[in-house]
Amino acid sequence: MRAIATTTWRFIVVIAILSTFVSLGYGFLKFQATQQTLEEANAPVSAVKAKFSRADFDALVAAWGARAVRYQVTEAAPPVVADPSK
Repeated sequence: MRAIATTTWRFIVVIAILSTFVSLGYGFLKFQATQQTLEEANAPVSAVKAKFSRADFDALVAAWGARAVRYQVTEAAPPVVADPSK
């Protein structure tokens, strides 16, 4: 019985130590991946981005206006929904 208890105890200790090292290794890999992502995000952009033109701005404002009108129309006359309890 003592041999079984000793073997079981040693097995549990070895599993705990291995799981600790696996957890530390996984955490280190995730940390490295996060660092690499942040470095890539902070890297200077090599390609020059096209400037935002007045025509693009006007198109954006027109789209926002159209969306506001659609919302106001929907809010003024909400769609009729049938009562599901009947």
